Amino acid sequence: MKTFIKLILLVLLLISADSYAANYYISHGGISDHSNVATNGSIAWYFANYGSSGNVFYLNSSADYVIGNPITIPAGCTLDTTVGKNSRIVAGNGNDDEVMIYVNNNTAIYDLEIFGNFKARHCICATAKTGITIDNVTIHKTKNNYTSGDPHPHLIYLTDCETIWITNCLLRRAGCNPKVNSTSWNGEADLIRAAGSYGLNVRYNDMAYALCAGVNMGQSNQSSVIGNIITDVGQNFLYDPDFHCSDGVTAYHNLSADGGTGGPYTIRDNTIDDSGNHGIHVSGHDIKIEDNGVTDCDNRSIYVGDYKTPHECSYNITVTGNYVTESMKFEYYQSPLTRSGNTGNMDVIWGETCTP
Repeated sequence: MKTFIKLILLVLLLISADSYAANYYISHGGISDHSNVATNGSIAWYFANYGSSGNVFYLNSSADYVIGNPITIPAGCTLDTTVGKNSRIVAGNGNDDEVMIYVNNNTAIYDLEIFGNFKARHCICATAKTGITIDNVTIHKTKNNYTSGDPHPHLIYLTDCETIWITNCLLRRAGCNPKVNSTSWNGEADLIRAAGSYGLNVRYNDMAYALCAGVNMGQSNQSSVIGNIITDVGQNFLYDPDFHCSDGVTAYHNLSADGGTGGPYTIRDNTIDDSGNHGIHVSGHDIKIEDNGVTDCDNRSIYVGDYKTPHECSYNITVTGNYVTESMKFEYYQSPLTRSGNTGNMDVIWGETCTP
């Protein structure tokens, strides 16, 4: 399945490329800082000199490609590894509390490891970009040792982006596990933060350990979260009940905030376990929560509603075929609501209805 998805996405990417697209192979070459554009043969040097749309850059050494500053993948380009190589991009000392990789329009990352090294604030970042693909990538360990304040060391941080595919990835440790100086700083850290996105697709990923959410897709529309394993999120609750905490999948208070949108949302076939808050918490319109297993949550397994004011009124809601170990809660929703075939804990808390 992941090979098929990769081929389809690569074909779509290359269709828009010019006829001179080429492959470039980047050896480690003993380079101490691959973000230095002045160093012949570094990743940044290749991007600067050969960054035409359609080009594919392959890391072809089983080695740590250390970067001391952010690097930016040129528009229309792909970053990959050659078959059999265990290449990883590592945040160096100069990358402390910085972004590792900025992605551009119509860019893709495949088959490598991005190691935040408990230094980088974000491993992958973009604002207002279209056509982002991240497939079969291991991404882990954003900065975890702040001493004060309220930082946001999200693993993948995308804002107002369109047509996003995050598939078959291993995502670990957004600002925690361990969280150093744990009660000295608050911190809001998600494994995936994709606020304001359009066309977000999060599928078949293995995700664990976040101070806040597994997938935060607030104020987005046309979003799907399908076939993922999401565990050990909302960990800030362990350090202080008043700290930021969030859910396995979260997106609420959307329509009421800054003209944003909330839905359609499809949340299907996920395994969500051990959340310090809710398993799934969403509000908005055209919501489908289907065939998920949601267990061991400190609050609700499934919560459709908006506790913030002004309350967002949710409508066209379907909740079917889920297995849950904690109760469900529905409030500020338009009746009727479709709920059937759910098993496990059948306690339901009903709040106010509303008219959108």
